[in-house]
Amino acid sequence: MNEQPSPSESMLSVSGMRRLDEICDPFEKAWKAGQRPRIEDYLANVPEAERSQVLWELLALELAYRRDANETLNPEEYQQRFPEHAELVQGVFREKSRQADSSDQQVTTGPEPANGEEADQPIQLGRYKIATRLGAGGFGIVYRGYDEELRRNVAIKVPHRQRIAQPEDVEKYLAEARILAGLDHPHIVPVHDVGRTEDGLCYVVSKFIEGSDLARKIRETRFGFFESAQLVATVAEALQYAHEKRLVHRDLKPANILLDSRNKPYLTDFGLALKEEDFGKGAGIAGTPAYMSPEQANGEGHLVDGRSDIFSLGVMFYELLTGRRPFVTSDRVELRMLISTAEVRPPRQLDVTIPKELERICLKALAKRATERYTTAFDLADDLRHWLYGALKCSVRTPCVKNRTRAIV
Repeated sequence: MNEQPSPSESMLSVSGMRRLDEICDPFEKAWKAGQRPRIEDYLANVPEAERSQVLWELLALELAYRRDANETLNPEEYQQRFPEHAELVQGVFREKSRQADSSDQQVTTGPEPANGEEADQPIQLGRYKIATRLGAGGFGIVYRGYDEELRRNVAIKVPHRQRIAQPEDVEKYLAEARILAGLDHPHIVPVHDVGRTEDGLCYVVSKFIEGSDLARKIRETRFGFFESAQLVATVAEALQYAHEKRLVHRDLKPANILLDSRNKPYLTDFGLALKEEDFGKGAGIAGTPAYMSPEQANGEGHLVDGRSDIFSLGVMFYELLTGRRPFVTSDRVELRMLISTAEVRPPRQLDVTIPKELERICLKALAKRATERYTTAFDLADDLRHWLYGALKCSVRTPCVKNRTRAIV
């Protein structure tokens, strides 16, 4: 009997999660050593109740390494090897495609192309002249293009042909792009256009953000409290807009917050976005581990909603305030356990100068139970705006706000 394509179909116990790690670690080390380990060998002694979870993880790892080697991947190959897990295989391919799509969008700030990969660069896509390649990922390639009619630079994402091998793949890709094109908010990267060439190549055109991203900024500098609160409030308002459009981001992290030359933040990478009508149908474990909500870390896809994004934003706020993330470990199983069960160390224990109200707001966003977090992203933004207003009034009378910076508009 075929399973639903979700790694959380049967939740593993703590011992089961440890066992999963013991299986996956040597499998991954073999790939890193240049070997090609067989998934079947690692599944041989796995209890039946845990086989789906282990297969999901092993297959996800193998696909990642094969994509890094620029190999062509086909779900039918794995469905023939694991016919009793055909739907699970399809689910892994679908989830890895979404994650690759998400990572592709991060390169709009400009990584250099790899040597020897410019041969197939198109000269023109529709009315867009291709200037240079910005980067590539498992799902496709991102180019900087020039809109000859509107005379502006744009970012153009083109999926690899094997990702859109079937007509229904093209239609699904363009349908998702149209959903994102319907988002019209000053702090969400806008999709300008979608198109298709005569030979079936499709592409999505979005605003080109010239600047950096929050992940890089955090590595380079420590944000002041006022600037941190203002940035998080701005992103929360963008999230509120997306939530009102019945979209949950599911992969909120600093790399997905682009900053232009004026430090104006843009929310991007809705590659893992979940439409409200699909709540409970998404893969159980999706997102970037360090910024996952407890329900995501537990593989409880049916519990993911807008409050999951609020938790992820809370992790970023904690990092901005303290200079470190609330959950830090190199062990992925332990990380999920920390997110699910460990109490967050109060920010003021790390830096006593952090305002008490900002600590309260941050910890509320990071509540383990979704019912104890902010109900909406608007509520989070409203609390931050209230503190910012008070801090601004205070700063007129006395320099009471540490490292004050100009406003983000």
